[in-house]
Amino acid sequence: MNKEQPWTLIAEEDEDLCEILVNVFAPHFATSVVHTCNDAELLLKEGKPTAVLMSDSLPDKSIVECVKMIRSGDEGGYIAVFGSFLSLPNKGNIIAAGADIFLIKPFTIEELEGVMRSALDRMDVDRESSM
Repeated sequence: MNKEQPWTLIAEEDEDLCEILVNVFAPHFATSVVHTCNDAELLLKEGKPTAVLMSDSLPDKSIVECVKMIRSGDEGGYIAVFGSFLSLPNKGNIIAAGADIFLIKPFTIEELEGVMRSALDRMDVDRESSM
């Protein structure tokens, strides 16, 4: 991945939701889609994404394990996890593992745009601090 270009990694098992997320982020970010945490881990070897959008119900690992893996080695940029109301009891553990925000499904396009702005802001701060 081009380290100067904003990059979003989407980790979601639902194809329809992936399509929506890609449509929102693709005009502004290079966008990669995976369907498991293991696939996300492989892709992270290519670089650090500006934003990671991930489901709390990936089939291969718990969301807490997956967020910790992404955060290890300063990987992952801005991490947004999304899930249902049933996931609210686990929200604190997800945030403690390193997620920046937990969105409840169904979320709005405006909420996704807020994630995009936050990710770009963090990218700018990271770039300025490395100079």
